Amino acid sequence: MSRRPRRLRVLTWSLVFLALPGEIGSALAGAAADSPLTLHVEIRSFAFVPARLKARAGDTVEWTNHDFVPHTATANGGGWTTIALTQGASGRIVVRSSGVIAYHCQYHPEMVGALIVARPAERRARPTAHGK
Repeated sequence: MSRRPRRLRVLTWSLVFLALPGEIGSALAGAAADSPLTLHVEIRSFAFVPARLKARAGDTVEWTNHDFVPHTATANGGGWTTIALTQGASGRIVVRSSGVIAYHCQYHPEMVGALIVARPAERRARPTAHGK
């Protein structure tokens, strides 16, 4: 038997599954919405851009330094810090707790920013076909 018909069948079934509406499509969209993100903050002209960033617990925040001098991103409470970031370097942290987390540069304390961190989205139970 030729391999061509088998490949065609696999392709056909793949397209059918991708096109299915309802719970499968919703589940896939929900999984993507619940996935942690990597968010970016640029350091330019002695400032964090954006200075305030919304995130969810579990997200990764990455700072990239575009200035000619080193900078850090350091939580005000001392919970985390990046290494000294030279020009072009990046540092990242995974946000673990919710709330407003203020941070600054250790070398330039006038450089400040804040992460506004929400709890991870709670998964909602789906009703069954019988409404139970």
